[in-house]
Parts: sequence; C-alpha cells; structure tokens
Amino acid sequence: MYARCGVLAKARELLGKLSVQDLGSWLAVIAGYVRKCEFEEAFRCFEQMQCEGILPDQAILLYILNICGTIKAADKGVRIHKEVAKWGLLEDSILVGNALVDMYSKCDMTENARKVLEELLSRNVVTWNSLITGYAQCGDVEQAMKCLKEMQCDGIVPNSVTFTSILKACGAVGALNEGKEIHYEIARRDLLGSDVILGTSLVDMYAKCGALSNAQQVLQELPGRSIISWNAFIAGCIQKGDSELAFTAFKQLHEEGLSPNAATFSCMLSACNRSGQIKDAQSYFSDMRSKNGVSPDLEHYACMLDLLGRSGNVDKVMQVIQTLPTFHNGLWSVLLGACQKWGNMNVGKWAFQHAIQAEKHTAESNAIMSSTCATQSFFNE
Repeated sequence: MYARCGVLAKARELLGKLSVQDLGSWLAVIAGYVRKCEFEEAFRCFEQMQCEGILPDQAILLYILNICGTIKAADKGVRIHKEVAKWGLLEDSILVGNALVDMYSKCDMTENARKVLEELLSRNVVTWNSLITGYAQCGDVEQAMKCLKEMQCDGIVPNSVTFTSILKACGAVGALNEGKEIHYEIARRDLLGSDVILGTSLVDMYAKCGALSNAQQVLQELPGRSIISWNAFIAGCIQKGDSELAFTAFKQLHEEGLSPNAATFSCMLSACNRSGQIKDAQSYFSDMRSKNGVSPDLEHYACMLDLLGRSGNVDKVMQVIQTLPTFHNGLWSVLLGACQKWGNMNVGKWAFQHAIQAEKHTAESNAIMSSTCATQSFFNE
C-alpha cells in the first residue's frame, strides 16, 4: 500500500521489519522507485534482496533491465545478464530475453544485443524490433535492413514499429533508397491507411532526405493528417531551403482546420529568418498567442531576436522583449550574436549595455561584442 502511494521510505522500513520477505514485497518497493524515477534506490533494493538470499523473478528482472537501458547503465546490465544466464532464465522466458536485447540496444551495444537474440530459443516481433531500433539509433541502416530480412526469414511479420524505426534511421543519415524500399513494403502491406504515426514517419524520412515531392505526395495520401505530419513536412522544406513551400503548407494545414502548435511556429519563424521576412515573422509571432493560444518559449524569442538583430531597429527589438513574461538573460547573448553575424553595431551596443545591467557581463558577451566591433572597425566608443 505504502509503495503504491509513493511513500517509499515507509514501505522500505516495513519491508525490513518483516520476518518473512517475499518476492511480491520486493517487487512492490522496486516498482514504486521506478515509478518515481528513483533508479539508484531501485538498484539498491535489487542488490539488498539478493543479499537476503532472495533471487529475483521475471517481473523484477524486467523492471531492473528496463532501468539499465533507460539510464544506459551498461555495466550493471552486463552483470545482470551473467546472473540471468547462470540462473537459466533465458531458456525459460522470452520476456527476459527481449528485455536483455532491448537493454543492450538502448546502451548502443548492438553486438551484444544481436548475440543475445541469436542465443534465444524463441524470438518474436518484439525481439527483432528491439534489435532493429538499436541499429537505427546508431544510424546503421544497413544492419537494420538486414535484420528486417532475417526476421521475415525467421517467420516473423514486421509491424509498424519495425518500419518506423528503420524510417527514422533512413531520415537521420539520408538513406533515401533504403527509405523507398521501406515505403514499398508499407504500401504492399496496406499499412498507411490505418497508421497515422507510420505515415508521419514516412513523410519525415522523405523530408529529411530532401525528397520534398515524395514527402508531399505521401502527406496528401494520408487519410488522417495530423499537425505532426504537417510539421515534419514543413521542417523538411526549411531544411531544403524552400521557405515558400513551407508558407504554402502552413496555409493548407489551416484550411484543413488544424491548429498549429509550438513546433509549427518554430518552423515558420525559422523560415522567415532564413528568408529575411521580418513582417511575416512578426505576424506569426503575434498570432501564436492571440489566435492559437500558444505561448512563445525561449526558442521562439531567440529566433525573433536573431531576425530583428539584423534590422537595426531597436524599437522592434524592444517590442519583442517587452512581451516576455520573464526575461531570460541568455537572450542578450543571442541578440549580440545576431548583431555580430549581421554587423549591426546600433543594436549590438544597446544589447551589450543591458547585458552589463543584468549582471551578465560575461566573457561570452565581451567576446561577442569585441568581435562585432572588430568586424565593423569600430573601436572608438
């Protein structure tokens, strides 16, 4: 009861007073620590129960191995793997085997993950997905594709998680041809019509690979387009340098009745920044809160200050700063950096003075201001 309610110190105290400690009691306490993300305490319980002569069962091992993967505690994971092998649990439990593959994959130890997979007496789609995700996280598209073929030879049917993981890797390293192969497999299995997340992953892959026409085609074919789908496409347009297509996409998502979110506006402000469209940026920035109920965050403000820093208009900069609920002193450095980039001494000196007043007269701001002055040959202040 105490463990479920999060009163873990009391639960631990009562556990220590029990004349007979069973696995259920230890599981309750360990699970409680995991829920509160107190992973080191969970590890201590795991070690303490073994000191008490109690061997962990499958449920406890699943919790502990998941922690090892989450915090990349590979050394602990390797030690637990040895104990699991000694207890003979790999032969009895596919769940423990899957947890080991997943743990090694999350720790970027894909060779160990593959070795465990190959030693398992039985494998399922979760086993293969864990390994494929591990390769995908490392950007190893070749091995991920190889696993896809192997799992099918093993009689395992890939699912949306399989394809989503590989698509993410393809987008990260620009593996367009492999991405197209996955697209073919998805279409052949008729998965796009029933899985918006998979469709969005496909749009994202094409967009990151710079294949905007393919991304746009997939986007239009999706039966249910979400704001995340549109964001993936718009981000790809900006990455490719096609701000106009990003602006068009923004209008289209509005026409579909979708509401842009913080990520959408980050993309649009970035598009304006790249193309130097100050008026449009001010319009997007204003509409965020007034028309869409989205509160600007530090990234939005930084983008606006970077854009306005080039204009040399202190009044416009002030208008943005005055809308901040709480000023982040780091924004002075952002503004100084923009002035250095665009050679704007007027706003640069103004920002530098405010940095001093804010007690942020740091080595960073000094260096930026000195560089700005040097660029402009402006040493007579």
